Amino acid sequence: MTHLRKTLVLLWTIAALAPITAYSQKASDRSVRCVFFKRPVEISKTAVLVHAGGSTPISLPPMNLSDPAALPAGDLVMAVLPNPPAVGSPIPPGAPTVKIPAAWSRVLLLFFPDPANKVFPVKVLPYDGSIDSFKPGEMFCLNLSNATVGGTLGEVKFKVSPGKTAVLQAPLRQAGAYPVAIDCLLEGETSLRPLCRTVWRNDMKIRKILFIVNADDRPAPRIWSVIEYL
Repeated sequence: MTHLRKTLVLLWTIAALAPITAYSQKASDRSVRCVFFKRPVEISKTAVLVHAGGSTPISLPPMNLSDPAALPAGDLVMAVLPNPPAVGSPIPPGAPTVKIPAAWSRVLLLFFPDPANKVFPVKVLPYDGSIDSFKPGEMFCLNLSNATVGGTLGEVKFKVSPGKTAVLQAPLRQAGAYPVAIDCLLEGETSLRPLCRTVWRNDMKIRKILFIVNADDRPAPRIWSVIEYL
């Protein structure tokens, strides 16, 4: 029995260390993944989602998606805390909260600094990452910047206003490389500014999330993407 227990612990450790790019979410019927934009060094790299079913620990990577964490079914109203509350203790007043509809089977939580919150200085925005709303091969574009962003991804033309999101169709109908041309229009300007000229690869077995965020060192926003292997 001792040998079996050690073997199981070793296997669990190896599984936990697997890279995000190889992680499958099929282990849970409902899951959440997180990313923390511009996370200050003084803020914890982990947090806890407290809900009626208990609590869910999560990690807060700054430039990639966290590993999926399981969530209970149903409509959820979750408090976001830096640490689990003591047994029997109420949720601190003013703690960040987030609402998740029952229909969302995969949840994406975006974290931002919020120094005004004294309980946990973060702001959390939830998005629906369910397969039905964001299919394999497609791209989920989140324009978190102050600029209007648009262009072409292969055969797909798109335009996303500031603070808006869009699900973009697969750039190609098959696997292969496609050209990328993305521009932005800043508030008060009439000429487009180029943001990205490159070549990406299409893969109908993955989903891609495109983040567009304000830059600290220039007027035009910055773009980066993460891949979710299915």
